[in-house]
Amino acid sequence: MAREKLQDAIAAEGSAHEGVLAAESVLATANLELVHAMQACTEAKRAWLHAVAAETGAKEHVANVREDLDKALRLELHAERGRRVAEEEELSFRAAREFTAREDEEGGTEEEQGIEEEQEMDEESLRQAALAESIRKMEEINKIENAEKEEKEKKDREAAFAREERLKREREARAREIAERLARERDEAERVAREQREREEKQKRDAEDRLRLYQQAAAKECVRCQRRDLQFFPTVIWHNELAHERFLFVSAEFNSIKFQDSQPLTFESVPWPVLDRPHWMSLESIEWGAVEKFFRAMEEVLENETEYTALLEKAHRRFHPDKWKARGILKSILDQDLRDRLEAAGNVVAQAITPLWLKTRR
Repeated sequence: MAREKLQDAIAAEGSAHEGVLAAESVLATANLELVHAMQACTEAKRAWLHAVAAETGAKEHVANVREDLDKALRLELHAERGRRVAEEEELSFRAAREFTAREDEEGGTEEEQGIEEEQEMDEESLRQAALAESIRKMEEINKIENAEKEEKEKKDREAAFAREERLKREREARAREIAERLARERDEAERVAREQREREEKQKRDAEDRLRLYQQAAAKECVRCQRRDLQFFPTVIWHNELAHERFLFVSAEFNSIKFQDSQPLTFESVPWPVLDRPHWMSLESIEWGAVEKFFRAMEEVLENETEYTALLEKAHRRFHPDKWKARGILKSILDQDLRDRLEAAGNVVAQAITPLWLKTRR
C-alpha cells in the first residue's frame, strides 16, 4: 500500500510538472506579445519621426520661398530706380535740345546752326553713351546679384542636403538603438525563460533523483529490519517474553539511529509496543487497545515494578510528539501519505501510554 501511495505521489508530481510547463508556455506567449507590442511602438515612433522631418522640410521650403520673394522685390525696386534714372536723363537731354532749339530760332546764323547741330549731335551721342553706360551697369549689377543668388541657392541646397543627411543619420541611429534595445530585451526575456526552464528541469531531476535514492534507501532499511528480526527472533513460537526482548532491542536501535535521506524511517524501524509477530505487524495493528494490552503483558513479564515503570517512562519519552519533532525523523520520509500515517500511529501510541505513565506516578 505504501508503494501505491508513493506511485500516486510520483503521478501527482508529474501533473504538477505539466502545470509548470503550461505556465512556461503562457509566459513565452506573453513575452512574444510584448516583443510585438514593442515593435509596433517602434514603427509608430519611426512614423512620427518621418512626420517631424516632413514638417521641418515644409517649413524650410516656405522660408526659401519667402527669401526668393524678398530678392525678387529687391530686384524690382532696383530696376525701378534704374528706369527712373534713365527717364530723368531722357528729360534732361530733351530740355537741353529744346533750349538749343530756342537759341537757334532767336537768331543764329547758318554757321551757328551748323555748330549747334554738331553740338546737338554730340549731346545726343553723350546721352546715348550715358544711357548705354547705365544699361551696362544695370546688367553688371543684375549679373552680380544673379551670381550671388545662385551662390546662395547653392549653399542653401548644400545646407538642406547636409541637414537632411544629418536627420537621416539621426533617424537611422534611433532606429538602430531601438532595434538593439528590443533585441536586448528579447534576448534577456529568452535568457530568463531559458534559465527558468533549466532551473525547473534541474529541480525535477533533483526531485526524481532524491525520490529514487529514497526508494532505494527505504527498501534497504526494510530489508535490514526484516533480516534483523529473522536473525534475532527466528523462533516459530512467539510469546510475550520475545515481544519484550524485541521491543528493547528495536528501541535501542531506534534511539541510536539518526534517520536521514540515506537511512529513512520506515514502519519496520519503529519499536511499536504491540504483541504481534514482527511480520504480522501493520499500521492497522497500532491501536490504543493493542498498546494497553502490550504494557499489561509487560507488567506480568517484568516481576519488578521498578523495571516496568522504567520501561513505561522510556516508552513515553520515546513516542512523545515533541521528541519526534526534535529529532526530525519524519522529515526523512518523502512519501507524504506514509509520513502522515506513521505520525498518526506514533500519536496513538503516545496517547495510549500517557494514562499508564500517569498512573505509575501516583
